[in-house]
Amino acid sequence: MLTTAYLWFNIRPSCEAKSMNTYPTSNQATTAARILSKSLGNTMVVYRAAANKFVMARPRDTVQGLVVGAYRNGYAIPAGELIA
Repeated sequence: MLTTAYLWFNIRPSCEAKSMNTYPTSNQATTAARILSKSLGNTMVVYRAAANKFVMARPRDTVQGLVVGAYRNGYAIPAGELIA
């Protein structure tokens, strides 16, 4: 059932590297980042890597792209807090 839902909504991520996932829209990557940051207690960052390619990764992972948003405990945080 869960696999069918992923395929139906086309939000099944493709693995880029060990802890990064790629999504076709910003909304899908942002939703996944919020959920994982809350459930795992980690900070997650969403990057725009290409026209229809958004990557969700941890702050220490190397990703080429623009930062779309950063999330901690399910909430958006200012990008400046990633440096601290």
